[in-house]
Amino acid sequence: MKKKLFFLAIALFAAVTTQAQTNLMKYVNKTYELPDKYFDFYTSGKSDSIYSHLSSTVKQVLTADNLRQQFAMLDQVLGKPVETGMWKQEEQEGYKIYSRDLTFAHYTAKFTIVLNQEGIIETYMITEQKPITVPKDENDREITIKSDGPELPARLSLPKDSKGKLPVVILVHGSGANDMNETIGANAPFRDLSKGLNEKGIAVIRYNKRSLVDATSVKDYDSETVNDAVAAVELAAQMHEIDNNRIYVLGHSLGGQLAPRIAEKCNKIKGIIIWAGNTRKLKTTLYEQIRYLGIAEKDIENMANTQLSLLPAGYLDFDNQYSPTETARKLNIPMLVMQGESDYNVTMEDFNNWKTALKDHKNVIFKRYPKLNHLFFKINHEGMATSDDTLRPNQHVEENVIQDIAKFINAGK
Repeated sequence: MKKKLFFLAIALFAAVTTQAQTNLMKYVNKTYELPDKYFDFYTSGKSDSIYSHLSSTVKQVLTADNLRQQFAMLDQVLGKPVETGMWKQEEQEGYKIYSRDLTFAHYTAKFTIVLNQEGIIETYMITEQKPITVPKDENDREITIKSDGPELPARLSLPKDSKGKLPVVILVHGSGANDMNETIGANAPFRDLSKGLNEKGIAVIRYNKRSLVDATSVKDYDSETVNDAVAAVELAAQMHEIDNNRIYVLGHSLGGQLAPRIAEKCNKIKGIIIWAGNTRKLKTTLYEQIRYLGIAEKDIENMANTQLSLLPAGYLDFDNQYSPTETARKLNIPMLVMQGESDYNVTMEDFNNWKTALKDHKNVIFKRYPKLNHLFFKINHEGMATSDDTLRPNQHVEENVIQDIAKFINAGK
């Protein structure tokens, strides 16, 4: 009899515990029902659903197309989260603030959403983006780039079993807050270049970009890109492993646009590689990119002006004064201009602008690559690339691109 009573007590305890757990889960689900719903909109790319739940105040300064563009940019830079943390909740002045930590393939970040008393969205943002530390390759050495502001974490990658003085190429990022591998989603084109060029006897320097490490110090293109690249060249010239007569700069996208300016400001550069470098004014390029993404013609100007208004005045002043092609025309060093034919960010029009400007230079090589996109990844369909082509995992810079870079550098002995 005592055994039966004992079993009955266990059963009652389990039933009470189960009921308590059920009630607790109902409470938790109710508490986070709205943030979960809005977060699901984000992960499934439903920007229009998010927009329909924004407050009227937010809608006064943000159109549905603006938000759609922001979603596309987030996907291009971060990809989708692979892990999500628990919700944290607080209240301030009648607003409920929900936040959770996110882990992407190569980044961590914080997702925050602020709701008013009616459950309508007042703020919706992803902040505190930080690169996940990538394990060092066997022949990587940690270094730092010292310019204006905090030092930039960097790596010198050397060929295995290297002997004697080596040529080196310094990798300069495109626009945005890039890490040293120029990680986009699950792909890392600068790491591909580093490994591929190391295999061909060429040292590589890459570093976290200024706008990732200390965005507050970025006022124009010099402070964002040029000054740090020059500092990297100066550092390379002092390294005992490096042949200081064979220092090259490879600039991607914005870095390619600014490569002539970097060379103009530093006479230690043997040659530059313009990797999908833009030639046109910022507003023109922005219009074209927005149009390609399918935004209605009537909304393009408003969206472009909104994006431009977020930039410090120094960017627009610099853009008005600087011409990459005219600056390159004045240089007397070897140049390699490379362009993917399926690139919609920087197009064949830019490539042809480089060719026209540098047609009288005998030490310039032009290379174009069918079916390669902005990251020199191969696309698997006809026509121009899409953002999905950039984010598809397990992609790498095409081997013939790396071979052409190595051939150009090794020709400068």
